[in-house]
Amino acid sequence: MIIKIFHTELRNAEIQFDDKNEKSEIKESSATWTLLCIPKLVEIQFQPFGITPKLWIDNFLINFWLADVQQQDHKIIIPIGNNFFEKYRARDGQGRLQSLGLNPDPILVDKIVGRNFHQQLVDEIKLKLDEKRHFN
Repeated sequence: MIIKIFHTELRNAEIQFDDKNEKSEIKESSATWTLLCIPKLVEIQFQPFGITPKLWIDNFLINFWLADVQQQDHKIIIPIGNNFFEKYRARDGQGRLQSLGLNPDPILVDKIVGRNFHQQLVDEIKLKLDEKRHFN
């Protein structure tokens, strides 16, 4: 797992997980760590205080709200665990669905959320495609 933070004013950064502390050399306003395990919780302390660094996990830019990242003026706390990306994607989908209201149009849901709520139609299309392949 690769964790990276970036901010133009970043001067110092240290990561803590599983009773380990690792400092990082700041290169081009970023700090990067490669973790050989998947910790339950990661804490990154940084200087200067009061900045909001961008966060990447395995080269994905992370939204703090979707990932349930807690930010303080000098650190961020990231609950990772084994199913980090599954939880992240589920929360993203839930947030998108909530933004659409109570009875959203299924086509709109597909465009915005990417979930398929009209499985019967999809099954009918697949059946017709299969039939067409058999005749050709």
